[in-house]
Amino acid sequence: MPDPRELPPTKTQSDHPDALASEVGGDTQPSVVRRDDEDAPPFRPSEHAGEVGRLGRYRVQKLLGQGGMGAVYLAFDEGLGRRVALKVMLPKFAAVPAAKERFLREARTCATVASEHVVTLFDVGEEGGTPFIAMELLQGHPLDSFLKQHDGRLTIPQVLRAGREVALGLAAAHASKLIHRDIKP
Repeated sequence: MPDPRELPPTKTQSDHPDALASEVGGDTQPSVVRRDDEDAPPFRPSEHAGEVGRLGRYRVQKLLGQGGMGAVYLAFDEGLGRRVALKVMLPKFAAVPAAKERFLREARTCATVASEHVVTLFDVGEEGGTPFIAMELLQGHPLDSFLKQHDGRLTIPQVLRAGREVALGLAAAHASKLIHRDIKP
């Protein structure tokens, strides 16, 4: 019998465009689509109620997280008919040509790595001065949340599995002549 405390699978994906419709909610659409803060990317309005907006062929459905230079959204790729994680560079950084070029260059370089332990990139581009990366949408839980649910502890097999998978992902990057300097859990 499997250990109920096993880490969740590393990669799974649901492609139904409206799978999160009940989570997104809302029945009105603003005419200018922005998150509450002024640093939010300027999306075009969506034709679908409850969505954040549009960027290129992507229906932006929900904010998943935000880092220092960008934000990641749940989006639906109308061209390929699947859900993706859409990483969008924040406007204040996109306005810096060197930062924008670095963002796009790193995305193109990352796309050369093929491994089940590295997120798959589907698209990289720019619309209206907003650079973006469309990538595989991974299901699961952040490590910190998993640890909180399990008294801050992992079993030895869980630690070994996580360490092995990180090492395999880094090995795939190194085999492509890449050195990764920003590892995410």
